[in-house]
Amino acid sequence: MKDFDNLSNLSFTEQVVLALIARSGDLGVNRDALQNRIDKTIDRLIQRGLLKQDPKTRFFVSLLSFTFTSEVPSLLLRKSSVSSSVKAQSKILSAPARNLIDNKQEEKPKLNISAILPSSETEVEQCILIWNKHMPAKPFSNNGLKTTAKTKEALRQLLGGSFFDTKAGLTPWAERKFTVAEFEHSVARFTLAARNYEYLPKYKKPLQEFDLLSFLYVPNRKNEARSYFLWYLDNHPELTDPLPVCQYINAAEELASLYRKEVLRDKSYSFSPRDQRFIIEAANFVGFYIKDREKRIFNGLRRLTEREAARFLWDAVVDSAKDIYSITPSWLASDSAKRNFSRLLVKKGIIGKAPIGPTVGDRVEDIKIPAELL
Repeated sequence: MKDFDNLSNLSFTEQVVLALIARSGDLGVNRDALQNRIDKTIDRLIQRGLLKQDPKTRFFVSLLSFTFTSEVPSLLLRKSSVSSSVKAQSKILSAPARNLIDNKQEEKPKLNISAILPSSETEVEQCILIWNKHMPAKPFSNNGLKTTAKTKEALRQLLGGSFFDTKAGLTPWAERKFTVAEFEHSVARFTLAARNYEYLPKYKKPLQEFDLLSFLYVPNRKNEARSYFLWYLDNHPELTDPLPVCQYINAAEELASLYRKEVLRDKSYSFSPRDQRFIIEAANFVGFYIKDREKRIFNGLRRLTEREAARFLWDAVVDSAKDIYSITPSWLASDSAKRNFSRLLVKKGIIGKAPIGPTVGDRVEDIKIPAELL
């Protein structure tokens, strides 16, 4: 372990506490002596400018260290008759590490950090995790720079309702408190615009260069555009190529439901715009097909519903697949699926043959779908 005086990254308080414990072996488990060491160390860090003068900091470090040492004092601070080099190593070994060496099983002490941190700080950390998950190219880092402190303060203000109070052009959002869920909602939409080429803008590099602080506010832009957070909170990014109009909603819902159930085994799966395009095209095909041939379906005695037709299309696709899990949404809109669907209806006697000429419906080219449905 590095000497504590040389540690500059104090983002993880557990590292600080472990370092204190490692250097206090000569103190045994005397808590008063350990508290004295903690107080002196915090004073030294404040003097070096690595920590701010804040009573919460001293309270938090003390509380966390005592919570930790109350669980494992005998493991971290026990003295033995082994050599000094082994003693030095034993001071910095965690409980799980010792168990691995001794081949013993013992649960690692668990700290409930969310119970120690103020609720506002927990929400700030949640927002940071959300940003890093969606924007790995520009992650937030606890590097100790001014930008780090400024970003965290901006998140506190955003959640507390004061971030937009002094932002020019954004006063309608003054005193508005935002939630972690709203933050994630906006970041998810921003990520689509920044990383998914199915959404505008086509040139994405500028958005990919945004860090968390710039996402919240950029002063030299106009109105809502000064805050991409506000913009994407209320606006979904536009598709590069808009989806076709779905004229047969029931057929589309049935195809999507069958695909989720039979292939994905996930009823809540969200299809990408590309996959939605295939499903809409397939739904429009079967919907127009049964409407155009309704007098020949069951000899005109009853109609074939959109959902029934969608299931016949699905059966036609499954029958042609060697492995159902290899089916993709694009198969539903393929020419072969359309031909097999038409032939399946004829084979089952659902649709009759054309009175004159070749069997209409056996060939895809016989199916004339209006251009606006394609």
